[in-house]
Amino acid sequence: MQRIVGILVSLFIVIAIGGNIFSNVYGSSQLSNGIANQQKVVFLTFDDGYKSQYSNAKPILDKYGFKATFSIVCNYVGRDNRMTWEEIKSLQQEGHDIASHTMNHYDLSKLPPQEIEYEVSQSKQCLLDQGINPKSFTYPFNGGSDEPSVISTVANYYDLARTGTGPLAHLSCNDDCATNKYSIMGWSHDAEKKNNAYNDQQMLQRFIKVVNSQSKYNTHDEFNAVPILIWHKIDNTLEEYSTSIGLFEAEMRYLYENGFIVLTMADLVYDDASKYLKISNENDSMRPPIPNNQNFAARITDVEDNNTSSAEEESDIASEKDVEAEGEDATIEENYNTINNWKEETELTSKSQLDFDDNEEQKDKTEDRIPWGILQFIDEP
Repeated sequence: MQRIVGILVSLFIVIAIGGNIFSNVYGSSQLSNGIANQQKVVFLTFDDGYKSQYSNAKPILDKYGFKATFSIVCNYVGRDNRMTWEEIKSLQQEGHDIASHTMNHYDLSKLPPQEIEYEVSQSKQCLLDQGINPKSFTYPFNGGSDEPSVISTVANYYDLARTGTGPLAHLSCNDDCATNKYSIMGWSHDAEKKNNAYNDQQMLQRFIKVVNSQSKYNTHDEFNAVPILIWHKIDNTLEEYSTSIGLFEAEMRYLYENGFIVLTMADLVYDDASKYLKISNENDSMRPPIPNNQNFAARITDVEDNNTSSAEEESDIASEKDVEAEGEDATIEENYNTINNWKEETELTSKSQLDFDDNEEQKDKTEDRIPWGILQFIDEP
């Protein structure tokens, strides 16, 4: 009898421990009516129509089932290292969102009224000529996004417009913020990396902090503030406004493994009655299911500093790169390196566009660290 009791107690302990592990690992990704319990959302956007967005970013987006908004400068299409119309239309056909980014990427705040009209209106017409009806507009250099005359012109042709000066876009506001559907806040990932001289490890940790900064504003069933993320080039050239392929994949994997809802600018709508922005549910049935957390047994890892490489070495590495787009267990080429022993207590000196309240975030401070299961690969120097 004593032996039977001992066996039962042991089984109870095993079940309890197992249940606790399962809850800790998978609990944050459980879905309720198609919405992740932690209620975290991100919007993915790409500016300027670089070819690498199609050749390098798109396979990674496909791998995780994510869609994004691509802001196109009409007179850049097909030139040098930019996407062609065929590639842009392919993105749209696959469910990505296409936005207008003017005809020539001029700073609208420095143009006379007639040239502003041309840049704004003709960029919409050129997309319409390609069978694309853009819902939103993106200000080059953020120029004119705070000027009533420019905003008025944009409002004649588009439903929404995005700028890029802070980590969070407030959808609904109290007295401490403002909502304007023609000055929606975006966060320039590449500008922050450049301005702070972050290496890839530091940038990944900053990315994690930004995407989790929405927590103190949102409730289980209401979104009041969301991060709209902006990238430019996705390659290993080490140029300004360039994100390495390995860093971008690590960021997408973090979103995937932590159950973030990933949306495009087309999923934002403006409620005229409340004067607030909100997330539309119109496209929910057309979107792939939000994936559950996976691969949490991976080792805690660091992302190698990619900034000490020479341009020639990076070029050699890039030529060998083949980002696998099929399957969650895709093989990564040998030029990706697994790096161990992540130092969880690393502190970053940030000159961010927005200072987050560390006191309010103490309860979520583990979110600012690189967690279990993110992709452990980055280009070696």
